Amino acid sequence: MKILITGSSGFIGSNIIKKLQEINGLDLILTTRSLKEVSEKKLLFDFKDLDFESNLFEYFGKPDIVLHCAWESVKEINATEHMEHQVFLHMCFVNNMVKNGAKKIVILGSCFEYGKQNGEVNEEQCPFPNTPYASAKDYLRRYVEFLQFEYSFDFQWLRIFYVYDETGESGSNIISSLKNSILNGDSKFHMSYGEQEYDFIEVKELSRIIVKVILQTKVNGILNCCTGTPIKVIDLVKKCLSFWGESIALNPGSFSYREFESLKIYGNIKKTEKALKT
Repeated sequence: MKILITGSSGFIGSNIIKKLQEINGLDLILTTRSLKEVSEKKLLFDFKDLDFESNLFEYFGKPDIVLHCAWESVKEINATEHMEHQVFLHMCFVNNMVKNGAKKIVILGSCFEYGKQNGEVNEEQCPFPNTPYASAKDYLRRYVEFLQFEYSFDFQWLRIFYVYDETGESGSNIISSLKNSILNGDSKFHMSYGEQEYDFIEVKELSRIIVKVILQTKVNGILNCCTGTPIKVIDLVKKCLSFWGESIALNPGSFSYREFESLKIYGNIKKTEKALKT
């Protein structure tokens, strides 16, 4: 089985690759934005260089699964560029792949598509994206669903929740910031009050779930990729400090809560659990 992974050098993509490499019989096609890194098994993937008039499905080796992790400026969640420009490039890419023969498309979505809905959220709920990034993701999902009326292919939209690395050594989030504060010898770690409750998932566990989901064929559509259990931000911070055997004075209340986020959100995982059992 041949799998194309875009965004393969990113935080989530690189961890997914590690899990896929543990499985025999998979032919992985990686991507890079650097011309210096291009090789037979690592192809150039940069929207400014892709020719959407060519056969990209053939260029990328006719993969059995297209796992599309790539997305630029993820941390700039309120940048209108997501809606004004970037989403249309993703649409062109997916259109080209299915038009030329791709039979399975998997794309990483975001829990931010749910907007400020509070409590447990499931895949059947109407999304209420309230940022350009989340709106662009939701727009792409709807577009690919419409493509299924025109072309025959399987589609999985994996809604990713709050991801962190338990070592704090990768990613760009509160846990990596915490680790950096310790390494820098800071006397205090500045954060919000930390009372928000989010569905945090460790990146290796997320990668395990994603790999199992994309390799099965019975459950498609939108799937929440998370733990199904919320944890307070401040409790996760303390948990990681304990895991590392480190200590630092916490300074809660230094930052305000982000306006676009709810104070408590976690995913219903019944559909994902069904996929993991197949």
